[in-house]
Amino acid sequence: MNTYRLARNLYQRLFNRRYWRHRQAQRALYRTFVTTGSLVFDIGANRGNVSETFLELGARTVVAVEPNAALADHIRRRYGRQIRVENVAVGAESGHAELNMGRDAGHSTLSREWMKRAPTGDRWAGTVSTEVTTLDALIEKYGRPDFVKIDVEAYEAEVLSGLSVPLQAVCFEYQVSYPEVAERCLALLGEGYEYALTRGEEPVLTTHWIDGAGVLEGLKLLEHHAYGDVFARRIKDKPQRR
Repeated sequence: MNTYRLARNLYQRLFNRRYWRHRQAQRALYRTFVTTGSLVFDIGANRGNVSETFLELGARTVVAVEPNAALADHIRRRYGRQIRVENVAVGAESGHAELNMGRDAGHSTLSREWMKRAPTGDRWAGTVSTEVTTLDALIEKYGRPDFVKIDVEAYEAEVLSGLSVPLQAVCFEYQVSYPEVAERCLALLGEGYEYALTRGEEPVLTTHWIDGAGVLEGLKLLEHHAYGDVFARRIKDKPQRR
């Protein structure tokens, strides 16, 4: 652990206990999916806070993918060579696209439809051109990941559309006001997975492991502007009876 991370962790434990407890809960959640030696993709890495959690859990390699150049540079400055940074977006195919910049950096998106449905307000701050790659291309470069986190503001289905091999575990953000994205993500992952949900920013699973139909039913029970993550893990093959 570098000097910066040691100093920050000490500060949080002493003076920002609430955030420290949040980070502890976050580690506990991701520990189910990320262990020593894991290869992890953080798609929509923002400032790299979740990527750091993956490092703390012992990940061998963390690939932080962030199309906002300022945020990508921030991750490089903060973590150096500990995290591989890709200053690109991820979509269904390689190319270029317009990134709609959020006034809050966490709101930036490639989805024009989400811009229409997102909560109203002074939310957007122009566009910038970004290179787009695919999950398949990232896998060709780094190898097949043990876990992929996708948080790209209603563009999650396009990210999974660029994947042609099964993943062992993945999480993707859902927006109750745009349920079609979650539906498409479940369809793209296909059979062989079980799922659990979190709500909002709370890093705690709020459901048992359920099937895809259970996910969609669960989303219907949430408030219109609720959001969170869907965690998916491959179901181990049951042994054949003899």
